[in-house]
Amino acid sequence: QRVGRFVYWGIGEENELLRHFETHMVRAPYGWSRATKPVSEGGQRLHFEKPGQRCDIRIERVDTPPGRNEYLINIFVEST
Repeated sequence: QRVGRFVYWGIGEENELLRHFETHMVRAPYGWSRATKPVSEGGQRLHFEKPGQRCDIRIERVDTPPGRNEYLINIFVEST
């Protein structure tokens, strides 16, 4: 079993971040399939899968001053 966790932080718009992962994860060379739709749980979650693998992406807004959109992106990948 292999597990990977990647964490990114930066400034952006939530809808743009969601669209980026929704469109790029399913393309080559990544080749993931969408497992479910985003669910709001204090942030947005995206779920992808491949045979024997899964990838969960969570996008959460960081507490910042008004007018500043900063996000934390956690990407968790697991294969068996």
